Amino acid sequence: MNRTIPEGEIRVGVLGAFRGKAFAKTAEASGMKLVAICDNFKHRLDEVCAELNVKGYESFDEFIQQDFDAVVIAAPFHTHAYFAKIALKAGKHVLSETSCNATLADGVELYRTAQETGLCYMLAENYCYTRFNQEFKRLYDEGEIGEVRYAEGEYNHPMEINDSLWYAPGAKHWRNWLPGCYYNTHALAPLMYITNTMPVQVSCSLIPRVGDSPNQKFKKGGYVMLVRMDNGAIFRLYAGVAGHSCWYSLHGTCGAMEAGRGHGYFGPETVRVWHEPWDLKPGQVEEKVYFPNWADHAEQARKTGHGGGDFFVELNFADAIRTGRQPYLDAYHGIMMTNVGILAWRSIHENGRFIDVPDLRDPAAQEAMLKDRLSPFPDLVGGVLMPEEMLTPRRFDNPEIIEMARKNWKRHGYTDEEIEKLLNE
Repeated sequence: MNRTIPEGEIRVGVLGAFRGKAFAKTAEASGMKLVAICDNFKHRLDEVCAELNVKGYESFDEFIQQDFDAVVIAAPFHTHAYFAKIALKAGKHVLSETSCNATLADGVELYRTAQETGLCYMLAENYCYTRFNQEFKRLYDEGEIGEVRYAEGEYNHPMEINDSLWYAPGAKHWRNWLPGCYYNTHALAPLMYITNTMPVQVSCSLIPRVGDSPNQKFKKGGYVMLVRMDNGAIFRLYAGVAGHSCWYSLHGTCGAMEAGRGHGYFGPETVRVWHEPWDLKPGQVEEKVYFPNWADHAEQARKTGHGGGDFFVELNFADAIRTGRQPYLDAYHGIMMTNVGILAWRSIHENGRFIDVPDLRDPAAQEAMLKDRLSPFPDLVGGVLMPEEMLTPRRFDNPEIIEMARKNWKRHGYTDEEIEKLLNE
């Protein structure tokens, strides 16, 4: 099965009403059209579908059988592989938010399904496509800094407790069980994309939470991760502490480049490139700092979120569907970087030991991973819950946080009955 759509609009269904609303604003620029939304939160589903004038479904089984070409999956983090496999088998191309899989076994099953169907599967990792990361990609491909030896990726996005409570409503919400290193793709994916390298080993250490304030008690702690790549380079990733930072730096055999630091979500979005005097090639200078623009589609990108990345994700997805050529962020690359985060959590609990990242294309590695269903999520279908000492700290054991949660969720429209369910079921 390799269904391309050379002409006309690509009809898309979205799993997740909140994401459906955002998708509707940007889809037209890439030749896609929202035609259906699925969400089990009926009030939100009805509200968004009425606003957008599209059909809504509470049942995923009914939704996935409708007449559209592709599905955007914006369901809970740990359910993406489950829904993606069903969608691919139903003949839908898949664009999957967040990471691809919650267990190593899920990843193999998803990879095999994508291979068997021949349809487009893409991880919606938008940070690859900011203006500065696209500029880094251009410079790297031209040999500006030689071969990468060391790089850094930071996705450090602290959040005030009331915002965290709204994003994670419920003691069993996936965000309240998610190890921070599982959500590593914002840091790792741009570095892999720029350098075209693949991970082979990972070591990770936890940055423990401290303090008695509700904000500190709600934190799970940060991490520092070292990823060894297939060319011998080391990438350092980190997140989870105070001081917002979405930032990247790459050092090669004959130069270096980094994003500017400063105010704003991505900082000033400038690029700094520098060389040692003895490494200069004709036309190069020792140092330059500048504000790059997108090589193309600048007007459309400027109108979308995450530094223009949202537009380019959708454009690459649409192009892959139209041409039948898999995008860079295909099942192989997406699942491999997801597995880095899964194995990093195990490294944390083995005192930072380097753990091999199995090659997803290796049949023997696939067979071994199919036996590995260890998961930090208590409600994962088919998962095997990790030992208690490996689970993230329970946030809702604290009376002060429980009271803040009740007030927060009440303010956002939940009833008293719904709030008690969120806390106790």
